[in-house]
Amino acid sequence: MIGKMQDFKLKKPQPLRIVDYHIEMLSVGAADSFIIYYSDSKGCNKLILVDAGNYKDGQNIINHVRKYYSNPIIDLAIVTHPDTDHFGGFVKILEKIKDTEDDAIPIKQFWLNNPQNHVKVTQVQNEIKKNTLANRVARLFDQGESNLLDLIESLRIPISDKFAQPIFCKDKVTGKIVAKPSKERDFLGLTIIGLTLGYFEKLAPNMRYDNLKGYSYDAKDDDEAFKPTATCLSKALDDANDDGSVHNQSSLIFMFEPEKGKKYLFMGDAGVEALANIPQCHKKAIKDIYWLKVPHHGSKHNLDSKTILYLHPKYAYISSEKQGHYLNQCTINALKQIGCKVYSTHRRKANFLEHGGEREGYTTATPE
Repeated sequence: MIGKMQDFKLKKPQPLRIVDYHIEMLSVGAADSFIIYYSDSKGCNKLILVDAGNYKDGQNIINHVRKYYSNPIIDLAIVTHPDTDHFGGFVKILEKIKDTEDDAIPIKQFWLNNPQNHVKVTQVQNEIKKNTLANRVARLFDQGESNLLDLIESLRIPISDKFAQPIFCKDKVTGKIVAKPSKERDFLGLTIIGLTLGYFEKLAPNMRYDNLKGYSYDAKDDDEAFKPTATCLSKALDDANDDGSVHNQSSLIFMFEPEKGKKYLFMGDAGVEALANIPQCHKKAIKDIYWLKVPHHGSKHNLDSKTILYLHPKYAYISSEKQGHYLNQCTINALKQIGCKVYSTHRRKANFLEHGGEREGYTTATPE
């Protein structure tokens, strides 16, 4: 007797997805340090540290990670740009790894756009030797007796440049070839929004230690007579010059989208010019976002009315120390004008937890 074969269909494997996540903004004064933590549908957890404040903040970040995370490993460290208030804490963390201290926390890999890889002697005025140029660029990452790049190399931690890269594919509805932002494969939900390789190479020749200058920011805000309009949320904001620091404009801009409709935009210290130089398809991806990491600690030199109206965030987080350093009230007011809820560390010097549920010692934050 010949048996009957049973018909069956192979189940398609389900795509890997994020099932839980949270974002933390750590209180590091006029500096930046964020944690993105997520769990995927296979039970894998990822901890991403976005900037690490100043050198003195490194130990506090280590203590925080060890206190709140059962597996204290940094899967990805992102250095948005070469300013000490963003990379300094990483130097402390790496020094502890190098010295094999008991509380050291491993770092698996770095994302860091290194200007050394993108500048040539012929692009520099008063032409200098290749090694001299490389050393002057490397000194941007000096912190005390150490250098971030040297530590990463000596510990053999993988390091990658990251730039916005469109991909081209066929639209399922129209059948036309369209450009879309390329999503990161190794870290779910992450998409590099800016900057492009071409724009970074334009900035790189001026990213050297001998070009490093201090910041001088105008703290003037709107007067009482100013009335917002549909296109001008703040006259003081729109009249301010865009950020003149090539370091800040070189910031790595990326989006974290853990679930549909929840777009979290991290801008480092980028300004209006940096956003103007991202690909068009990336620009479309960040229209009407959910959450914004306000660039450069709330300075009025990094956003304007047009940018705020385009991004139109529902929530905005500002890592800042106090009014005027570098926080401007007109930045807060402009964001509030579109109905955005704004939170800043300059009020209570407290950490903020987004989409994090209950945590001992944490209370509901009050927006500005």
